[in-house]
Amino acid sequence: MSDSVLLLRRVRERSGEAAAAAASGGASSSPGPAPRRKRGRRRRFYPEHRVYRARSSFLDLSEEQVLRRYRLDKAAIAGLCRELGADLESLTGRSHALPVAVKVTSALTFLASGSFQTATRDSTGISQSAMSNCLAQFLEALQRRAARYIAFPAPGRPAPPAGTGAFPGVLGLLGSMHVALRAPSENEVAFRNARNFHSMNMQVVCDAAGAITNVVAKFPGSCPNAAVLENSALARLLEGARPEGAWLLGDRSYPLKTWLMTPILFPCGAAEERYNALHHQALAALRQTRALLKRRFRCLDAAGGCLQYAPQKVCQIFLACCVLHNIALRRRMPLEPPEGPEPDPEPELPLQAPHVQISSEARAVRARIVQQLEFTVQMSCESCAEAVREALRGAPGVRLLELRLEAQTVLVEAELAAERVRELLEASGRRAVLKGMGGAEDASLGAAVAALSGPGGVRGLVRFLQVSPQRCLVDGAIDGLQPGPHGLHVHEFGDLSRSCDSCGDHFNPDGECHGGPEDEHRHAGDLGNVWADADGRAAFRMEDSRLKVWDIIGRSVVVDAGEDDLGRGSHPLSRVTGNSGPRLACGVVARAAGLFQNPKRVCSCDGLTLWDERDRAAAGPPPAPAPHL
Repeated sequence: MSDSVLLLRRVRERSGEAAAAAASGGASSSPGPAPRRKRGRRRRFYPEHRVYRARSSFLDLSEEQVLRRYRLDKAAIAGLCRELGADLESLTGRSHALPVAVKVTSALTFLASGSFQTATRDSTGISQSAMSNCLAQFLEALQRRAARYIAFPAPGRPAPPAGTGAFPGVLGLLGSMHVALRAPSENEVAFRNARNFHSMNMQVVCDAAGAITNVVAKFPGSCPNAAVLENSALARLLEGARPEGAWLLGDRSYPLKTWLMTPILFPCGAAEERYNALHHQALAALRQTRALLKRRFRCLDAAGGCLQYAPQKVCQIFLACCVLHNIALRRRMPLEPPEGPEPDPEPELPLQAPHVQISSEARAVRARIVQQLEFTVQMSCESCAEAVREALRGAPGVRLLELRLEAQTVLVEAELAAERVRELLEASGRRAVLKGMGGAEDASLGAAVAALSGPGGVRGLVRFLQVSPQRCLVDGAIDGLQPGPHGLHVHEFGDLSRSCDSCGDHFNPDGECHGGPEDEHRHAGDLGNVWADADGRAAFRMEDSRLKVWDIIGRSVVVDAGEDDLGRGSHPLSRVTGNSGPRLACGVVARAAGLFQNPKRVCSCDGLTLWDERDRAAAGPPPAPAPHL
């Protein structure tokens, strides 16, 4: 027997003797704590050569394969790796730490496919825990740089121009997008939306090209769109400073504001129907952007299952998708046809906060957009129509909406007085007549017209259009005046039996003193002054907050020989009539036709044809017809 075996046997025998002695001695001695057994550390044995999973680089794929798998091209992915490298670079000294490119492409694979991380990490060659860490690091790094790619236009910029047939002054298109997630363990009811699934309500603003300019991603699915907007920084920004004549467009789930134009729920008349049609057409870019987001990043499409993450991480995922969407748009990357069914469109929900009060100022802004003028223009051929288009092309404050040669009608939106627009039309060599004005949200608000005439050869037309309960538009032209200012007032009677002397005093239902149109204390009929040019013509367009069309039907309009001092003079008549001198011309206020409601006549009181009315409004002999008529 070998020496080593003998030595091992002796060691075991001595160990057994020592154990027996301890047992016998322990019975007679006092009890003590049992000796603590040392716990040895388990040593993990690795093979001599560790085997790592093979990792494929996006550079080894074709451009088409990269676009299909990651939704970005190689150059964009390389740019992301360089930009996010400082945040994604591993600090460990291990030789096989995950490189930045693997982290970026792993996260892009998940966002593009919408698959769970277990399926995604099989295609990337990394473990489940590594895949989770890659996604978290990528989302946090991209969130810190989101402001570089998502930026709302500066408030100081001028209002964006609108092309022919397009909605004017659009700063952006506002909408919501619900991203499904698993039911949270806390406050589960708050995340259940109107379509009865759990989601986060993401507010999105995009421009006409589909680029996302603003994102609010923090509210649960049950939060109404109006409440999300009200509590966003975007609302506070636009309530403060914004370009004049510029606004956002939103669907009917948002309340109407001075800076947010929404559809008219119950349109009345062709003007409001056209407004709704243009509004719906403009919002098509937003609907396309939401569908494109779901097609490009399937993780956002509820049809493939909800996201299995906490609400905060779902918001990070959505923000990252918006950033990557803008990168793809800037680089004009094509999108492959969807492999599965098309994403469901976002439904347009009604306003979920019926208690929200719509301000009269917001209604007035929308009514101003709806405002249109309808003219009849003597056109007999296509060259006539082209001459009219050329006369309006480039004219400031006028936009051609529709020209119908067979009906000899022209529809425009204008900020100028109707008489100025008529002069532009007649600059083409064709005679034109204003047939109607549109823009009231309620047809019962009405329109009126007064045909002025006087013994001194002064003639004119003054039109009134009630575009909102607090806003009356006064538009007109008067010929035969002396150059300079002339007082214009609504008088209490429509009695012309003794010419203008029987019209009574200024219309003053509240018993106020005479004043100017902007004064708090004034007659309701005080319209201030109109200015006649060197040819004796005064063309004007003004708004008044005190006049109501329904209050002045049957009364009269009078133009005076002198200037109204607006109650600020020292003459005894200053606080009574404005000391504006004798009355030159007057006319009874009669109900008038609105937009598209006047096929033959201007108003129902005088029975004049269109061309009789055209000649009646001018001082002196009627103008000679155009040579081509």
